[in-house]
Amino acid sequence: MPGFSGYSPAGVFRRTVERSQRKARRRQTEGVPASARILVVYLMGTQIAEDLTHPAHLSQAEQALDDIDPRDYDLDAIAFVVRALPEGLAAILAVADDTTLTTDQVKAIVG
Repeated sequence: MPGFSGYSPAGVFRRTVERSQRKARRRQTEGVPASARILVVYLMGTQIAEDLTHPAHLSQAEQALDDIDPRDYDLDAIAFVVRALPEGLAAILAVADDTTLTTDQVKAIVG
């Protein structure tokens, strides 16, 4: 829900998802030999990373991913991540092709 300032973390996240889809359409992994192709979207340059931990904002952000299928971009997953020390990266949200990657595999790769 937007606050009094009009800032909507879910709205900002939706725009981030749209930008990531444009990036994914470039199919930069095409022809690269790999067992999994994942677009990793780093959220630390945005204010939304912490805000998405609130259940209402997280629920709305999850809805923004409902119609995203990474296979449309020749990817196995798209992960939206933050830096988490000491582990490295931690995925806040991700969509994956469950025919090529299990949830555990996605977590192992991007946190």
